[in-house]
This record gives sequence, structure tokens and C-alpha cells, in this order.
Amino acid sequence: MIDNEVSGIGERLKTCRKDSGLSQARFAEALGVSSRSYQHYEKATREAPVSVLRTAAHVSGRDFHWLITGKLEGQVDLYEQAVLAAFECLEREGLPQQPKTILAIARRALELALEKNTKPADEVPKLVQDAKYLLAS
Repeated sequence: MIDNEVSGIGERLKTCRKDSGLSQARFAEALGVSSRSYQHYEKATREAPVSVLRTAAHVSGRDFHWLITGKLEGQVDLYEQAVLAAFECLEREGLPQQPKTILAIARRALELALEKNTKPADEVPKLVQDAKYLLAS
């Protein structure tokens, strides 16, 4: 089952497309994906890669943070900060940026931060390095 966070991204993708005034086929073309793939992203039956989400935010003039979290950058809570940190860290490391992976890292980062009294974003790099090690094994 797709997480609520991922299905929310699908709804926000739809908003981006409508803001752009484009059909699904034209928006998919602008994002560099097939129309069928885009339909899956919008319906949240498949997870959109981060590169597609970044392009969708750019094409529509929407804020990337809003597309990922549903909130503007200044309104982001600790969990959402962890989600954004996970996106950025995975991207820097050249690792796959699948929403389910990002959400799992963010949840664990928040748990660790609450245990250690740190910021979730500070916990993300270690978790990503652990994931990188596991993926390389």
C-alpha cells in the first residue's frame, strides 16, 4: 500500500500540472517521462523519482518543498525537515531517491533525534551512509 505521504505527492503533482495548464501527456513530455508513467505518479500507484519531482516544481513554478511536504519551506516541521534532508543527502551520494526509502530514513532520523535530543537533519547523513554500505554489500 502506498503511504499517505506518497499519495499526497500525487495530488500535488496534479496541482502542478493544472497550474501549468497542461494535459497529462504534455506535462509528462515536459518532465521527460512517458504519459503512462506520469499517470501512475499522479495517481500514486508508482513513486515519482526526485528528478521528476524537481522538474515538476520548476515547470509549474511551485515550490519543491511544497511538492514534497505539502507545506511551504518556512512551515516545515521536524519530520518534514528530515524528509527534505534525506532527499538532499541521497541525491548528493548518488543513491536511488525513492519516496518510500526517503520516508523510512526520515522516520528513523526523527526517532534518533528524539532519543538523542538532536535535529533529525543531523541524523540523516549517518543513516544514508549506512544505507549506502548495505546497498554496496
